[in-house]
Formats: sequence, C-alpha cells, structure tokens
Amino acid sequence: HGDFSLGIRTFSAWIIILLRGFPEAVSTRLDAVSLESAWTVERAERWWAMHRPLPADARRVAEVLLSQEGRELRIGPRVRPRG
Repeated sequence: HGDFSLGIRTFSAWIIILLRGFPEAVSTRLDAVSLESAWTVERAERWWAMHRPLPADARRVAEVLLSQEGRELRIGPRVRPRG
C-alpha cells in the first residue's frame, strides 16, 4: 500500500471483467497503472509475507494465550525455594 491508488468504480469494473472471463483485459489495464516504484518479484514476496491470509485451521496468538493452553501447567504442589 502507499503508492497504489485505485478508485472503487475502476476496481469494480476490473472485477466484473474478470468474472466475465476476460483476465487479459484486466492485465492490460493493470500494466497501464503508474506506480512510484516498480512492482518486482521481491516486492511482491515481501508484500505477501506481510499480508498472507492465515490457513483456515490457524489460531491467533491471543486466542491461544487466553485459552487454557496459554496457562502454566503445574503438576503437584507449588514448591517455595529455600533461602
């Protein structure tokens, strides 16, 4: 994000074109969009590393920490250190 701005009408039109089976038309239009810096494979990989959706079976850290799994497991009585 940052250097890519696209109006909602334009975006909606591209989605309709894709749904109608004309992906090459969207590709042509995307190629015409000017960016402040080039969109490279490395840049795409960084973006996906930050924005990749979680797998359906993944759990968020907060959920685990707030569950019983996040609590300390104690077996037997608590022992106080001598000293």
